[in-house]
Amino acid sequence: MYKVTLSQLSVAQGMVCCPKCVINFNALTNLLESQTSETIPTSTNRSLFSSIQPDSTFAEKQMQILSIFDQKIENSNIDLLTYLNNLNYFNTEPVTALPNLNLSEDTLLIDEETADKQHGWLYYTLWGIGNITLILVFAFQILWFNPKLMHDSPALNRTFNTACSVITCKARDGQYKYLNFEKVNLRRAEQDSTRFSGIITNHNKHSILLPSIQVVLKDNDVVISSITLKPEDYLVDSLKTIQRIPSNSPFKFDFTVPKSRNSFTNYSLEIVQP
Repeated sequence: MYKVTLSQLSVAQGMVCCPKCVINFNALTNLLESQTSETIPTSTNRSLFSSIQPDSTFAEKQMQILSIFDQKIENSNIDLLTYLNNLNYFNTEPVTALPNLNLSEDTLLIDEETADKQHGWLYYTLWGIGNITLILVFAFQILWFNPKLMHDSPALNRTFNTACSVITCKARDGQYKYLNFEKVNLRRAEQDSTRFSGIITNHNKHSILLPSIQVVLKDNDVVISSITLKPEDYLVDSLKTIQRIPSNSPFKFDFTVPKSRNSFTNYSLEIVQP
């Protein structure tokens, strides 16, 4: 029988060999219970608390707690103290095999959970309002830069003017107040007709769409006739195909109304905003 110390077993990680043979075995798996196994831990445990009186209740409780290191599990020859002292030997997995935190995978899982989460009614409401607003702005720009569409469609014209009044924008219709009639002449054309001639001038900084005009004839402040003429009806023949009047460029107009000159005492030419 050969005796080895616990320190020797720890250094050799429990592996011993027989001097008279070539067999190597693990001594930790073949440990035998010693007769003094019950007395040694007691003396050892009590040495840890030498400063505490052995007869005190606190010291007895500490001894009971430390006795757990002398216990063995079923079908095992190794107590807890031996196992803990030789933990490196019993742990066959390398340290690098232990699980580590993978922050990128955690972030990916969080992103997937966020993507899978269904949006609430507030998200869809704001999304719908935003898209409707963009559509209305797009339609407004089309009408703003294409006034001919409003000129051809009274419904679009009313809708555009209503929208402008709501958002208090400066509509193009306001620019027609800078459109003036100048050098207007009246003369008798036939027995029952009167000829109007003159120029119409745009004093805006930019060109605008030619509007229609309304000719109102009055006799002693009583309206006897009201006629609306389109641009092709009141412009001279050389300008009938033009749709916009440039800035500070006088356009000649010449038209005839079916009323004799003596039938009215006053008249007015008014711009009909498109």
